[in-house]
Amino acid sequence: MYSEFKDGDVYFAIGLGVFGGRPTAKNLIIGCEIMAKDTPGWAVSIVLHKYVHTLQKMSFNALLAHSISEGSADFIAELVNQKSLRESYPQGYIDFGYQNEEAIWEKYKKFYSIQPKRQLL
Repeated sequence: MYSEFKDGDVYFAIGLGVFGGRPTAKNLIIGCEIMAKDTPGWAVSIVLHKYVHTLQKMSFNALLAHSISEGSADFIAELVNQKSLRESYPQGYIDFGYQNEEAIWEKYKKFYSIQPKRQLL
């Protein structure tokens, strides 16, 4: 369905301790000691999320752009897996967002109220 889809490989690494998941060109490296959970099927959601990043044109220049990139990876992972990330990856970054939603929104508002409008996109 997606004409620009790139096939790639997934590598599960143990012992690096420096990242949870990293797209490299069309491949993924998943740091299992950071990402592994006791919940069965945790890897499916994480691999789907991280693999979306291999298809994105990444921009780390703006908080909003990075947030959209991460949110779209979450959305597509949940859509493909037909399972909420909160269900398949409990106590992870998604739960942090829900538990701290009000404070996060306040930081966004503060950050963007002091930034020039040209940096929003």
